[in-house]
Amino acid sequence: MVLIRRPGEQAWRSPKSSTYPNEEALEVLLATSPELLPAVSASSLVVARQVQTGVGPVDLLGIGVDGSVVVVECKLHANPEIRRAVVGQLFAYASAIWQTPPASFEQAVSARLGRPLLEAVQALAGGDSWDELAFRANLERNLRDGRFRLVVAVDTITDELKRTIEYLNDHTIAEVEVTALEIAYLADDGIEIVVPRTFGTESVHARGAGRGPVGEPELFGALERSCTPEGVSAVRRLYEWVEPHGGSFAWGYGIAYPSTNAWFVVEGHSLCVWSCYARSTTATWDLNFEYLARNGVTTARMADFATALRTIPGVEARLAGLEAANYRRRPSFPIDAILVKTGAVERILEAIGQLLETEPAN
Repeated sequence: MVLIRRPGEQAWRSPKSSTYPNEEALEVLLATSPELLPAVSASSLVVARQVQTGVGPVDLLGIGVDGSVVVVECKLHANPEIRRAVVGQLFAYASAIWQTPPASFEQAVSARLGRPLLEAVQALAGGDSWDELAFRANLERNLRDGRFRLVVAVDTITDELKRTIEYLNDHTIAEVEVTALEIAYLADDGIEIVVPRTFGTESVHARGAGRGPVGEPELFGALERSCTPEGVSAVRRLYEWVEPHGGSFAWGYGIAYPSTNAWFVVEGHSLCVWSCYARSTTATWDLNFEYLARNGVTTARMADFATALRTIPGVEARLAGLEAANYRRRPSFPIDAILVKTGAVERILEAIGQLLETEPAN
C-alpha cells in the first residue's frame, strides 16, 4: 500500500488513481523511458512501437546499440490475457521475428521509428566509437539464432505469471530469456508515479553463470578439446588469413560453445562469409552462401566460389543442391572430416581470395 499527503493535509490517504487508463499508456511509458526495460545487456535501446510481424504488430521492439533484441508485450491486470495468453503471444512474435532477413527487419523497425534504424542507433550510441560492423553482425546473428529477451510488461504481476516465467527460464535454452516487468502506477492531482520491479532475472543470471565474453583463446581452447591437432591447425590458418586480407570478426556469446564469424567486403557489401562453431560434439566451419545471396552478391560470383570449393575432396556432397536453392544455404563442414584433407585450406583461401576480388566475376 502507498499513502500520500500533500502540504497542508493532516491525514495520509491513498492516491486517487492506481491504474493506467489503458494498455497504450503503459506502452507509451516504456517507449519513451526504455531504461525501465530489462535489456539484454547494459547497452541503451532504440524502441519502436507496433512493429509489424507475420502474426501482427508487436507492442514494443527494442534494439540495443550492440545488436541485441528485446520483444515486449504489454498487459494490464484487468485483461484476462495476463494469465496465460500473453506468454503465447510473446513467443508467437518472437517466432515471427526469428530468421527475418536483417534488411526486412530494419525496414519494419525504421517504418515505425520514422527514420532509419541505423541512424537512430548511431545517434543513441554517440561518438565515433560505435562499431556498425559489429552491430550488424550481432543483429544478424541474433535474428538468425532467435536470441532475444522476451518481456511481459504489466501493472500488477500475478503469481501464475511469475511461476511461468521461472519455469521457462529453467527449462529453455540459453538463447531465450523471459522476464516480467511490473510497473505499478499511481496518480494524484497531476502527479504520476511509477514503481518498476522485474521478475525472472535471477533465473536468467543463474542459467548464464557459465557464460562470458568469447574471443580467440576461448574459441581455440574449445577446438582443442573437440578436434584433432590437424583440425585446430587448419582453422588457425583460416583464422589468421582474415584480418591481413581486410576482414574482421564478430564473436559469439557463450563459453560453452564458442563461435566466431568472419566478415569481408564482397562486391561493396560487408558480409559474413564464414563461421566457425566449436561445438563439443562436432566442431564445424560453415560457409554462408545464404547471406551472400540475400545481400546482393551476383550469382556469377557465387557460382565461381562454389566451383572453386568443389575441387576439395568431400565438399561436393556438402554443396549438393546449392544452385537449385538459389544459394540460400549455409553448408557446414565438419572440421576433422574436410579441413584436414591435403590442400583443403590452400584451396579454400584461394577461393575466398577470388570471391573478394574487386573485379566482377566472369
